Amino acid sequence: TPPFSERVARLKGALRSQVVKVNDFLVALSEIGSFEASVARSLLSLGADVALVASERGGKCRLSVRLSKGFIERTGLSASRDITSEVANRIGGKGGGHDAAGSYVGPCNTSRALREALLVLSSKLAAKAVPLR
Repeated sequence: TPPFSERVARLKGALRSQVVKVNDFLVALSEIGSFEASVARSLLSLGADVALVASERGGKCRLSVRLSKGFIERTGLSASRDITSEVANRIGGKGGGHDAAGSYVGPCNTSRALREALLVLSSKLAAKAVPLR
């Protein structure tokens, strides 16, 4: 079982998340204080195809991106190659990871990192993000 603080972060991440639809994919976005990767994995387990989770500390922003296996199979996209590296190219900082998981660290705030990641994703899918009602 994860530590108490990590479980709290996961629950807060889910409570604070915004879900949008891009084509037929569910994209969950959340701003939290820590445990970005764990929260992103949790959002996938709740049903998101893509999870974008960001935090800010020490003047830097951290963004964690997780893609479901089904999303990767249907789109051929990579979290690292297609999303976090592209976010870094757009706003500075560093992006990396692998197909299912990527991270970005750079000099921005959480809302900008999430916005840029969603714009990159939407562009790669040639579709607009539509908020769920």
